[in-house]
Amino acid sequence: MDWWQFLIPVIVIALVVRLEALLIGPYWSWLEMFPYMLGQADEAKVRRASLWRRVAVPGITSFVLFTFWPTDYGLWDAPILGAFGGLLTLWSLVYSGPPLGVTAIRGFLLYASMVGSFSASALLGAHIAQFARSQGGVWQYLQDNLFGIIIGAVLTTFMTGITSRVSASLARDSENA
Repeated sequence: MDWWQFLIPVIVIALVVRLEALLIGPYWSWLEMFPYMLGQADEAKVRRASLWRRVAVPGITSFVLFTFWPTDYGLWDAPILGAFGGLLTLWSLVYSGPPLGVTAIRGFLLYASMVGSFSASALLGAHIAQFARSQGGVWQYLQDNLFGIIIGAVLTTFMTGITSRVSASLARDSENA
């Protein structure tokens, strides 16, 4: 993978996530996704739906890359692209720092879970692209690659689960303060 084959997809991931936030919405930072920042249960559903859309972006991007340019990208390039796409969406933290009231370790865990979710989503997209290219059909592909798909799905679920746990802890702390 050349530098431009790395940089273009990473920028695309970050831009599409930002465009989704602006065009489809609602706009929120990663920390605002979690209960301690939310006001109403209806808003939580809307934000959860937008979370799934945003986490799907690296998966869709790697699916497209691995479907149309399978010789240019290796399977382990997908999580690297997803992780750096997630990091690029967080670049403003360099200037603004973590939000007030959020400890460094919890902020790190929340943002690391976002990067991990993007990385796992990209890996899942790459596995699905392998499915699309396979010649053996659905059943043969599932027999050969079910383990990789399950690992990608579990990692995505695990990373988003970490964010939920940390946010619940933040919610309890903000209520006690």
